[in-house]
Amino acid sequence: MSSERFTPGAVALGTFDGMHLGHLAVIDRTVAEARARGLAARVFTFYENPRSVFSTAPLSLMTAEEKEAAMRARGIDEVIFVHFTSEFAAMSPEDFLRMLVDEYGARVLVAGEDYTFGSRAAGNTRLLREMSVPLGYEAIVVPLVTVSEGGKRVKISSSAIREAIRENRKDLVRMYMTEEDGHEESGRDE
Repeated sequence: MSSERFTPGAVALGTFDGMHLGHLAVIDRTVAEARARGLAARVFTFYENPRSVFSTAPLSLMTAEEKEAAMRARGIDEVIFVHFTSEFAAMSPEDFLRMLVDEYGARVLVAGEDYTFGSRAAGNTRLLREMSVPLGYEAIVVPLVTVSEGGKRVKISSSAIREAIRENRKDLVRMYMTEEDGHEESGRDE
């Protein structure tokens, strides 16, 4: 794809399965950064769970169409879905970031603090920040979102939602996926 197709944008990175509170924090931050800079608000994600290339992927919580509708409802202008292939899985973290800048117009990249990318998930938010200057984008890392469960803080994740579904814990699914009191961001926002 050529960079001519994509105007400069703020791009959210992730699988975004389930659109839980952690995902919403990344999406909302991306939209806010895009609007503040006059950029397009985009999401770069995959049709399939990246784990499907290496093993059996976990049950999907949402279809691509449901994810896109939820993202657009939060203010995202464009959702870029790509197929996660073995060739894509072999891409170095640096090449992945370069592709986002050169082919998808990324000027701001937004990810949750536990985001990994590139071959063998070798890229992390530290590398995302380190590569921002040489590649010419701004890196924003959104802190994890946690909820209070049984007197302790628990990270909200798609895996935790799948487990709550298996245990028929509708109360937990609702807590992880709805904007109610009781959740907070951990770490510091950068």
